[in-house]
Amino acid sequence: MDRTQMSDKERKLHFHNQNRLYIINNKEKRRFRIKLRDSLINTLTWLCWSFLLLHPLLHEWLYPDREGGLLFGMNLSDILLSVAIMLLGIILLFHFWSKLKRLLWSLESRFKKHD
Repeated sequence: MDRTQMSDKERKLHFHNQNRLYIINNKEKRRFRIKLRDSLINTLTWLCWSFLLLHPLLHEWLYPDREGGLLFGMNLSDILLSVAIMLLGIILLFHFWSKLKRLLWSLESRFKKHD
């Protein structure tokens, strides 16, 4: 279908899809808010999963004499401490993951040049 034969609604949808594809395919052209949104979603996902998986270990490590779950009987400083520990773990995991990914990419590109 030609652009001149499109209705206004179809034209807006076409422009929106083209803009979306441009942003998705050209990562260097992404806007700051899209990067911020993606990193925020990624961080919150890591935070939720790490809390769900690590809170029994954190509870045993921080409060060996207490009974019950981590959320019961915690005050604000305890919650902030556990969140800080989890964020530090997330940052370290992401740092080493990105370094490993960059190393694998450089090795792969180096061996592709010689083939």
